[in-house]
Parts: sequence; C-alpha cells; structure tokens
Amino acid sequence: KIFIIHSLFIIILFFILFLSMLNKFKYSFRVQLLISFFVISVIPVLILAAYNRQVVEDRSRSALFNELNERIDYVEKHVEAQLVKYKDRNLSTAFVNAGKELGIAFGVYSSSNLIYNTNQQYYNIGLFPEKLDPNAHYQLNYLSYREFLTEEKVENYNYSAFYKKIHLNGEDLIIGVNEAFNKVKITFSLIDVDVFLFGIYSFAIILILIISTILANKISSPIRKLTKATAAVGHGDFNVELVNKERGELRDLISGFNSMTRELQHNQSELAAMERESAWKEMAKQVAHEIKNPLTPMKLAVQQLMAAYRDKSKNFDLMFEKLTATLLNQVDSLSTIASEFSRFAKMPSIKLEQVDIVSAAQDTINLFTDEKVTISLNSVVEQAMIEADNAQLRRMFINMIRNAIQANADKITITIKKAEDKFEILVTDNGNGINNADKEKIFETNFTTKAKGMGIGLKLTKRFLEGINSSIALVESSPGGTTFKIEIPSSDKGNS
Repeated sequence: KIFIIHSLFIIILFFILFLSMLNKFKYSFRVQLLISFFVISVIPVLILAAYNRQVVEDRSRSALFNELNERIDYVEKHVEAQLVKYKDRNLSTAFVNAGKELGIAFGVYSSSNLIYNTNQQYYNIGLFPEKLDPNAHYQLNYLSYREFLTEEKVENYNYSAFYKKIHLNGEDLIIGVNEAFNKVKITFSLIDVDVFLFGIYSFAIILILIISTILANKISSPIRKLTKATAAVGHGDFNVELVNKERGELRDLISGFNSMTRELQHNQSELAAMERESAWKEMAKQVAHEIKNPLTPMKLAVQQLMAAYRDKSKNFDLMFEKLTATLLNQVDSLSTIASEFSRFAKMPSIKLEQVDIVSAAQDTINLFTDEKVTISLNSVVEQAMIEADNAQLRRMFINMIRNAIQANADKITITIKKAEDKFEILVTDNGNGINNADKEKIFETNFTTKAKGMGIGLKLTKRFLEGINSSIALVESSPGGTTFKIEIPSSDKGNS
C-alpha cells in the first residue's frame, strides 16, 4: 500500500509538471523529446515494479501458507499421538494439551461451529465470531477443498487465517490458525519489500528523468540553435555561422545552413551591386535625356546673342534681356534635375513608426541565446519610445552584437537611459577592440577587418540613424573592449 500510494503520488506529480511544462514551453521539440524519453523509460520500470511486487506477494503468501499449514500439522500429529497413547482421552482434553505444549493458538470447528479455541475468551466477548468464516465454509464444506488460506478482518485489523480439514477420532473437523494469535516470521515481508521497492524505483525514476533531460537537451540543442539562427537570418543577420560539432545528418544540416548563409551574403552583395548598376544606368539615361532639353534652347539663345552682337543690332539690349531670361529658366531646370539626382542617390525611404527600444533590444538579444556570449540589457526606463523603422532598428542591434562577437567578445552589455529629450544607448563589449589606425575608417563603406566581412554594417547603421536624426559614435576602444554610443530622439518628450 505504501508503494502504491507513493507511486501514485509520483505519477500525479509528474503529470502536473507535464501539464505545466506544456503550457509554458508550448510543445517545444525539447519538451516533446523529454516526455517521450521519460514515458518510454518509466512505463517498463512501473511494469517491472508491479511485477516484482506481485512476485514478492505470491512468495510471501506461499511462505505464509506453508508456515500456517505446518503449525496445523503439528497440532494434528500431537492430538493423534495423545489419542493413540491415551485411549480414554477425549478431543477437548487433547486440544487443550496440544495448545499448552506446542504454544500454538488454534481453533477447531465442526461443520461451521466453533467447538474449541485456545483463546476462547476473545470469542466469548464477541471480539471474534464463533462461526467459521463464510468463505472458508464454502470452500471446505461445499467445494470440498482440503485446505484454504484467506484474509479476515477485525475492525481495522487485517490478518491471514488458514483452515484445514482433518479426521480425528472418527470425526471430520476443521482446524484453523491465524496471524492474529500466532507470530509468523517469513523471509519476504510485504512492508519491507514495499519500502525497498519504493526507494529503488523512486531513485530509478529520478535517474531516468535526469538522463532524459540530458539526452533531450543534447538532441534538441542543434535544432534550437538552427531555429535561433534562422530567425536571425530573417531579421537580416547574414553573418551568423553555427559551430558544427555534430555528427551524421545534423552535421550535414548545419553545414548546409552555414553554406546557405554564405551564399545569401554573397548573393546579397551581388544583387545590391547589380541593382545599383542598373539603377545608375537608368538614371544616367534619364538625366542625359533631361539635360538635352534645356541645352538646345540655351545654345540657340547664345548663338542669337553672338549674331546680334556681331551685327551691332539696334535691338541688342532687348534681345539680351529676353535671351538671358531664357537662359536663367533653363539653368533652373538643370538645377531641378541635379536635385532629383541627388535625392536618388540617398538611402530608400524609412518606414517610421512608434518603436520601443527596450523591446527591440530584448527581442534581438533572444536571437543570440545559443551563442557563446553573455548579453546583458540594462535599462533605466521600462519603455523607450522613439520614431524609427522597426526592422532597421533591430538590424542595427544585430550588427552591433555580431560585430562584438566577431571581435571575440564573450560579454556584451547594452545600456539604455534617458538624457533630456533623447535616449542614449551604450553598447559595450570585452572583445579585441579596434586599432587606432582603423578608428577613423570604421564608418566608411567597404571597410572591414574581417576575412568574410562586407564592410557595410556600421555604414548602414550610421545611415539609418542619420535618417532619423540620430547619431552613433565610437566612445572608446582598447584591447580590453569597445564602447559605442548611440543617441536617438525620444518621441515622447514627457517620458522619463
């Protein structure tokens, strides 16, 4: 009973934990693996525990049967010996002597009526019934079994009782012995076995849970890394590359992912170059076409002025005023064309919206949970609302974190605080730092110190920040680490 109660308690506890884990982790791959390993491992253990207990229970029952049967045999032989030795001795006297000399408590029944019991006083006061147990009566008298072991109960006390049919002095009698009045020592005690089984199988279940957790983490860890890396790629981080220490299909999968990101990075560079080239060609055609329109009247006007000047025309002053006005108009047209061309050379338009810097930073940090780096977010404010492009803001954080990781940093701290009507963001790492000779070049296009870098991360970040009236600057850098400072105007002047 102890074992069953504790087993049920453990099962219910794990079931509750299972439900809470499902709600918390939302059926993640790791949780599914953990549950599968645990269920597959625990079910055989529980079956084995139930089987072992049943075996022990059967052996205990068999040992108890033999022990009580042996005591009845002692009583039967002792009474028979008395009746042979003393021809005039009746059964009652023989039963009394057997009880005293053997020290065995027993009862004798004729059909279903008690005719003798060594502890008659308990029966006289009604603590025990004077009738044979109904189940034993049915088995022995109606089904004609010779012996029968059963469970009896007095109030809340349960005990085993054994009954056997004997033939003494020409009478058919039933002798019964029980555990209530006879101390029976058996090798297999159910209580001891229950305690032992509970300890062993509880330890086994805990061990299984630990091993299942380790295995589930080991198997799901590459999948989690791939998931986070895929999300980072979705946010525009093509520099992500997973360390591949796996074997078999997982190794091929991670290798394929790394190859994909490298190819995406290469294609992005080529596509950007092709788009720029195509755009410049188209723009050059349009500019050339637009420039020709004002140049023709400007040329004619100059030729007319030259002709009038050579001919000493009387209307030269009037022609000069008219033609110079035409030239000025065409110059204005050329200026408009130049302005349009200048706007074309700028970055694409930014989609402005209300964005929380704290939330964007935290979401970005979550993409790097499986990297070998500790990223801390220290924000003095709960919210830091600004007007910016959400996607480009997250891409900015990705670039800053990725640059720090590629500089061999294992600790990055992002600090957000309010300063008057703007927010200050400090990005500090403990990486290798930037050489003094390179500090003035870090925001230049195509400048990089990385073998596989494109040299546009910090340049794009600076362009994005300048597009929302913000700034980025290198505060300090040394072999012990680097700190960048970003300032972005607050969209809520009353925020604090």
